Amino acid sequence: MKNSSNLSLYLANPTTRVKVERELATRSLREFVRQAWHVVEPATIFVPGFHIDAIIEHLEAVSRGEIMRLLINVPPRHMKSLLVSVFWPATCTCPIRIMLPGSTTSSKSACSSRTARTTIR
Repeated sequence: MKNSSNLSLYLANPTTRVKVERELATRSLREFVRQAWHVVEPATIFVPGFHIDAIIEHLEAVSRGEIMRLLINVPPRHMKSLLVSVFWPATCTCPIRIMLPGSTTSSKSACSSRTARTTIR
């Protein structure tokens, strides 16, 4: 119990909490998505789901070099464009790889690129 209360006191400091959250976001794409969601979709509440976790696990495997080619097939409006074209490139620290995101229209690709730049800033 003593360690638990010390941790609570430690995290009660706003500066420390920000540092801890920032570190968590650099270590986990899932945590980064949760924290950065309000930047990308301010009017929408983030609702996690198993399909999001599955896509994130596969993207992290690509970043680690465990998967060389990845094709994601999920129905529309399941966050695949945001995850692959916005959140993942913002956190990917893997060696230079060729990323070839595709989209149904060029305007959607351009929009994803702008959103990724905004998220990184």
